[in-house]
Amino acid sequence: MGHDYPAFRKFATHSAQLDDIPEGRCTLRAGDAADIFSVVSEFPREKTAMIIDPPRKGCDGNLIDQLVAFCIRTVVCVSCNVYVQP
Repeated sequence: MGHDYPAFRKFATHSAQLDDIPEGRCTLRAGDAADIFSVVSEFPREKTAMIIDPPRKGCDGNLIDQLVAFCIRTVVCVSCNVYVQP
């Protein structure tokens, strides 16, 4: 997720190409964390990974509740502050 969604897609797509990830094997979506699960609701939970980079305040309860309800298989949290990790 990023504040600059076009840049996110551009760099993430380029990274996938550099890593030889075949087109169609990876789907990139960006959105507001408060409503991200409406953007990925059709994704198969057992094959879905989510990368989050929370703000300084950390992930709020709304995101955590949605994350638990979605039963996502893999979550990667990128943070420079261990106290804000979910």
